[in-house]
Amino acid sequence: MPALVGRTGTPAASLPAVSNVDGGDATAVARAAVVTMWTVDTAIDATQWDAAQRAAPFLTPAYAESLRISPQVAGPGGTWLTWAQHKAVTRVVATSADDSGKPPDTDTKALHAFMVTITASGGNGWTGPPVIATAFVSLERASAAQPWKVSSVRLID
Repeated sequence: MPALVGRTGTPAASLPAVSNVDGGDATAVARAAVVTMWTVDTAIDATQWDAAQRAAPFLTPAYAESLRISPQVAGPGGTWLTWAQHKAVTRVVATSADDSGKPPDTDTKALHAFMVTITASGGNGWTGPPVIATAFVSLERASAAQPWKVSSVRLID
């Protein structure tokens, strides 16, 4: 079965600019990655996988490559089909959901959680119900002098 891959382009939604994200701040890098990975524009994206590809600058090379070589091959589901019907673009808000018992960041490893609210709006004035999930993000870097990179993201709804 062929992969579902969208067209090249820039989404109509605003994305975090890599140059505006402090690479020394694990929370900022994690938030930027999550927002980018779930900001979709159904005019150019075939599935959420296309949005995830745009997050590559925030990801470790290994994680970015694992996502790149694993495009979605199954149908994107009912929510996506509704969004596509309305030519929707998503707006993503990622609010820290770090628990007080979370292990502290070290110089080279960090774990952060976010409550993610994804709201789709169509050009015809349509707004869908928000999708709310929790994203668990792992980050790493070779040393404290290097920028943080996301090594995995797990979204649980």
